[in-house]
Amino acid sequence: MEVLCKVRVPLYQIKIEETVAIADNYTYLANELFTCTEEEIDSAKCERVEFEMKLDSSDLTMLNKCLKHNDKVINLCLDEAEKGLDIIRLKYSSFLRPEFTPNPAGQLKSGFYEVEIIPDNTTPFPIITVSGLSKPLSASNNWLGPEVDNIFGWNDYKLSEILLGNEVNSLSGTVISSLRQCRQAFYTLGEESMFLALIFAIDGLTLPHRKWNGWKHRTYISALASCGSVVKFEEILNEFDIAYTDVRNKLVHEGKGFSQLPYQANEECEKLWGIYKSVLNLVLNQDFSEVSELHVYAENLLKTTDYINSYQKVINSLDGTRVNRDGSPKVISYPSWA
Repeated sequence: MEVLCKVRVPLYQIKIEETVAIADNYTYLANELFTCTEEEIDSAKCERVEFEMKLDSSDLTMLNKCLKHNDKVINLCLDEAEKGLDIIRLKYSSFLRPEFTPNPAGQLKSGFYEVEIIPDNTTPFPIITVSGLSKPLSASNNWLGPEVDNIFGWNDYKLSEILLGNEVNSLSGTVISSLRQCRQAFYTLGEESMFLALIFAIDGLTLPHRKWNGWKHRTYISALASCGSVVKFEEILNEFDIAYTDVRNKLVHEGKGFSQLPYQANEECEKLWGIYKSVLNLVLNQDFSEVSELHVYAENLLKTTDYINSYQKVINSLDGTRVNRDGSPKVISYPSWA
């Protein structure tokens, strides 16, 4: 039997002075130090994210009876809590300013993880706090983290509906999984892993046809990220092809690291992060629910004269300076979107 529970997960390296909420989906609870009396300081709780989820009654029964089982339930709750933090990261996190990324959800200063579970009061299960070392390896922000204000909009609400499973369609799973890749990029310690996680996230969100490679692939994703602006399209296409051809391909196919490339990892990651966010906002703004809608949207743009002239200009500029492995000039060819 499943039991509806309210779950509260502590957040560190984040500042919330006033409690804010996205409808009834996620509530970001303020640090109690901002409102408590002097006598309550010692018991004041830090910032927390609150949401509802269903837990199996057998899992609730076994809590604090087996450490391994505790870890299982903690991680179930953390997975859901991280989705709530995904919305915060979308608004505040930057690869150029890592200090604006909060610690992973539930991670205490000691390195342990903690969740508070409040079962529905019509059930016999008590309120319980569970803690443990459910994730032996983790990353931590050594700076202050973001300061969260009540600036959530309609797209934040729509995204929260997807993340909580209240809205299910052909794209909802790709949104959740691609956001997970972005999340992991912020907490990985390797520059190459960070960059490639974002590449996977963009490909996972945009779902290009398996036969679309090279410039067909680059123009498709750049068209989505441009959101109808040919000026943005040209800038994005130039940056995205450099990221894919001159960085991603060197990392993957030639075994190089960023130390061997003339590019800064944080700058390239920030460009990819911007592309990802633009496509995600497009999906939310247009209420896309099918992969075919993404394809049709991009194809319609790429058939226009302005977009054709723009991508031909970028291709001429970039491929005109590139050579093949044997040193011969690269043959310039354009993708067909007719």
